[in-house]
Amino acid sequence: MTKTMPSKNFPGLEYEAGVAIWLDNLLPNHKIPFYFHISESITQNEHAITRVADVLDQMDELVNKAKRHLNDIFQINQLQTMSYYMIFLIFTFLRWKKRTLKEC
Repeated sequence: MTKTMPSKNFPGLEYEAGVAIWLDNLLPNHKIPFYFHISESITQNEHAITRVADVLDQMDELVNKAKRHLNDIFQINQLQTMSYYMIFLIFTFLRWKKRTLKEC
């Protein structure tokens, strides 16, 4: 028996209880590919399907949080890379300066 998922943003999603759902490319104009798997055990539970529909409705918010988090990680990695670079430059400069003083 086919049922409709109670999603506000995706009102036409249908599923069968006890059958797994594989969603992909729900937003074809979106820059990020979207893949979502719902197992058989979840489709058998109406409360769980309602929670899945809520997650789908909050998808844009979740994607934006993930983007911000990845951006933060990139910023931290970039700062660490710069600090390693600065340590290398200072070490090289001090080593060069030491050699120059020995030559004098």
